[in-house]
Amino acid sequence: RDGGRLTGGNAHDMGITSSVPGPSSFSSSSLSDHSSSDALSPALGGHAPVPPGVRLDDSEVEGVQFVEKAILACPLPAKAWIELGRWNPVSLLLLVPAWSYHVSGPADHWWFVARSADHMYYYIAQFCCDCGRNHVTGCAFLGMWAAITTGLQYPDARWWNAREWTNC
Repeated sequence: RDGGRLTGGNAHDMGITSSVPGPSSFSSSSLSDHSSSDALSPALGGHAPVPPGVRLDDSEVEGVQFVEKAILACPLPAKAWIELGRWNPVSLLLLVPAWSYHVSGPADHWWFVARSADHMYYYIAQFCCDCGRNHVTGCAFLGMWAAITTGLQYPDARWWNAREWTNC
C-alpha cells in the first residue's frame, strides 16, 4: 500500500492463494448468467471461486456509478518464452523486436478496472481469444482484491497499475 492505495504486488501479498485461470478460460460477456452467490468453477473453465456475495449480479450494481478507471497488468505465464522468441537470431534479422513491441508491447496481460466513489464496487473487463474467437468478459465485484484476483494469469503473479486511476 502507498498512502492507503494499492499500488501493485503479488497475489500472495493480498492473502490470495487460489489458482486463477486467465481470461481465455472464461468467455461469457454477460453478468446476468451468474448470481452473486454463485461463482464459476475452475473445473468448468471459469475463474477461481470467490466467496459468496463478492461477485455481483447486474441487479446488485444497477444504481452504482463507476467514477474512476485504471488499467492493471500482470505478466503472462509464458512471458519469458515470448520475450526470448522476440530476441532470437531469426527474429532479429526480421526486426521482430522493433515492430512487435510497437504493435503489442511487452508480454503482459492488461485488464480494465473501474471503481465507485466509495471504492467498494469494482467492474473489470478483459479481452481474450479462445479457439480463434475474440471474447470480452465483464464482471462486477465487491472489493479491489477480487478485481485483481480475477485478472491475474497465475497464482502469485505480480501485478501493477499499467495506467493510473483517472476520472471516467
